Amino acid sequence: MGRNPKPDFLRRIPSKLLQAELYEEWISALQKDSRQEKLAALKEVASKLPQSNLLLLKQLLSLLKAISSNVGTSRMSAANLAICVGPNLLSPPEEQTLPLDVLVKVTQKVTQLVEFLIEHHEELLE
Repeated sequence: MGRNPKPDFLRRIPSKLLQAELYEEWISALQKDSRQEKLAALKEVASKLPQSNLLLLKQLLSLLKAISSNVGTSRMSAANLAICVGPNLLSPPEEQTLPLDVLVKVTQKVTQLVEFLIEHHEELLE
């Protein structure tokens, strides 16, 4: 009998899939002015990920993009998926000590990042 993946698999990755220590770099890259600048900056941050994280990220984003492309059936847009999985992919290193209002802002930024990654994963990671 095969093993079933645990539903909290992404949550259990040490330092999260996108690496908590790169949090500021991810968020800074997302805040670039143009789409091309964002893509270039995000590629740079992605290149700092361990190879295993990068491989999993490519597969995960490809799956999430496929789900969001079938929003008529799945009812899950890239924005909805980002809300669901974003907090499991990235958080600041000091997440446990943040006040609630700051945590809400952090979560919004991470959601925006993950939505952008889903929408542009082919340009970013291929």
